[in-house]
Amino acid sequence: MEGRFLIPSAAVREEGTSFHYAPESEEIPMEPSSVQAMTKCLDTCGYPYITGKVWTMDGIYQETADKIKKRRNQGCLAL
Repeated sequence: MEGRFLIPSAAVREEGTSFHYAPESEEIPMEPSSVQAMTKCLDTCGYPYITGKVWTMDGIYQETADKIKKRRNQGCLAL
């Protein structure tokens, strides 16, 4: 992943803020048109990128080894 932009395709939600703006769910997908716009821009500019899930969190130091393993198993590439 190093040296590439990360374009989120979905977020695993482990914070409270987003639940005020979208229905409850463990995961929320990115708007496909937003992902397409970002990939088109990076393709045009010739910048390398990867797409994948991210993990959202609003608490500092809550990333335990078990949680990190669980999120990686869910396909998360970044926090």
